[in-house]
Amino acid sequence: MLDRKIYDKIIREFKGKAGGPEGESILVDNNEERKTGLIEIYVHGKNAAKIAERCWPAITEVKFEGEAVTFTIKRSAFRGVHTAFKIVREE
Repeated sequence: MLDRKIYDKIIREFKGKAGGPEGESILVDNNEERKTGLIEIYVHGKNAAKIAERCWPAITEVKFEGEAVTFTIKRSAFRGVHTAFKIVREE
């Protein structure tokens, strides 16, 4: 597991922060990474803190990129892109 100081820095810098107008989240889930057992996500603002809180033991690498963070996370902590969407029924 990564150094707890990195976790503390993420929480201190990003928890409760909405991110600016350029704030975004980019999830990379491709077939090549699937073979490695890892995923990458680039996030701004409070989502960085939320991800760290939810799955810190599964985070293998953290890159600070200005107002954003890129996480490399074990696939075992990832539910899949499809779970980001609500089930919508026809009326």
